[in-house]
Amino acid sequence: KNLDIGCGAYSYVKSVGFDFSSKMLDFNDNLMEKVQGDLEKKLPFAAGKFDSVTAIFVLNYVRNYKQLLLEIKRILKKDGVLMVVLSSKQINDWQKQKVRNDFSVKEWKNVLVKSGFSIKFFEKENLWFFRCSS
Repeated sequence: KNLDIGCGAYSYVKSVGFDFSSKMLDFNDNLMEKVQGDLEKKLPFAAGKFDSVTAIFVLNYVRNYKQLLLEIKRILKKDGVLMVVLSSKQINDWQKQKVRNDFSVKEWKNVLVKSGFSIKFFEKENLWFFRCSS
């Protein structure tokens, strides 16, 4: 069972979708369940509920990313996986308006390791992929 945080109008895998915008969730047809909420607050899920969490193009928009990562760790099952995808290239000015964290690969790795994850990293087609094991 996967939780797709900040999923917006599209999820790449069948998931429980969690997004700030109920309108965006309405457009997302790849969800088993739709949950509207705020990533800056405690996640409304039980501990150990999910096998995996996907965070695709979202962590750089979260102000309180350290708390969110602790929450993700809490809701993941033992041996669960967090998959983080971020752009490795500069984003356009419109997208940049809401960016809160513009970290390098090294800085993101550091943040994820300090949050208690072991990391496997790779880059492909201007994307950074962080496979984070709990």
